[in-house]
Amino acid sequence: TTQMERPKYKPKDQIEEWEHPLWMDTLPDPSHETGDTIAAMQAIMFDEPPQVRAENFKNSGNECMQQGTGGYKDAVVYYTRAIQQKSGIADQNSVYYSNRAAAHLMLGNYRTVIEDATKAIELNAKNIKAYFRAAKAANQLDKYEESLRWCALGLEVEPGNSSIAAEEKKARAIKEKVEARKEREAQVERKRKEGIDHIYGLIAQRGIKMGESLYSQRAHLRDGAVREGMLPLVDPETGALQWPVLFIYEEYSQTDFIERFDENATIEAHMEVMFPPEAPSPPWDVKGSYRLGNLLVYYETGVTIEAKKDKGNGESTSKKLERLRLKPKRVQIDPDTTLGDILKRPDFVVPGYPVFYLLPPSYLSTWLAKDPLS
Repeated sequence: TTQMERPKYKPKDQIEEWEHPLWMDTLPDPSHETGDTIAAMQAIMFDEPPQVRAENFKNSGNECMQQGTGGYKDAVVYYTRAIQQKSGIADQNSVYYSNRAAAHLMLGNYRTVIEDATKAIELNAKNIKAYFRAAKAANQLDKYEESLRWCALGLEVEPGNSSIAAEEKKARAIKEKVEARKEREAQVERKRKEGIDHIYGLIAQRGIKMGESLYSQRAHLRDGAVREGMLPLVDPETGALQWPVLFIYEEYSQTDFIERFDENATIEAHMEVMFPPEAPSPPWDVKGSYRLGNLLVYYETGVTIEAKKDKGNGESTSKKLERLRLKPKRVQIDPDTTLGDILKRPDFVVPGYPVFYLLPPSYLSTWLAKDPLS
């Protein structure tokens, strides 16, 4: 049988019915002016053995690869067609998978490259190009261990292969780079943990008790970056702890969040910033009651559990409070008291970060009647 002449390369999506009958799934209507011709051409084509048809598709795929960037996707289509012919010849099919891996490599489909190269090697363990393509794709994915494995297998087949040796060298360089990055990250993590331990040590030295957080952290930071458990920062000059603090004006469901409240500063000092004596009332204060000198300051106890007393058994906060027989209580404080002195009080457990309620006397009875845990 004489081998049929292959059609000249043209992308599938540009081929009309009358141009390339090989792509047609069904014959045109008999009344079509080219119907008889197409039927005759298909009969000739599909009379060829699957091995011949597969080779023709492979060769068309090779032509596509030679076209450069614009031909890689079409090459994938042709090599797929070659595979679909089921030629039954393992070495042939190994080439088709390996060639399709090459096309995918040019397209940046690296995981697919490894899949096709693996199949090619299963069909022919001596397909050296498949080892090279698998190793190169693995390197592109920074999977240096996998790349080194493919390189080792390929060099067993062909010890002097310079292309695979180059990929092996590249994989080792990637390994060094990744391991160096991991070591830097580990150092950063160690320093982070050391910093946290240091802060917890300073908190413990002051006799401050830390409990579970009761409020959203992210909502109160301008940049949305939550600190480590909203722990205080350390002033590098004075060594004082600077706490994140929440002021709640529950009457109007309003809050103020102070990111760095020095432990040596008083509550009143920050109230002067929030409610300057000469400034008008905040827009939300419709009664004009929130003025410096007209506000009471409270904190709540019995609403969270000291961390070291928490058994971590999955109980909700309310269940833990009930088990420990702690009852919520509201405690008034003098605004002229420093934050550090408040936090050191025996009944004060920091609920993640310090929280204070500011309200005018006119709202006090209403607020006290509410359940602290509601």
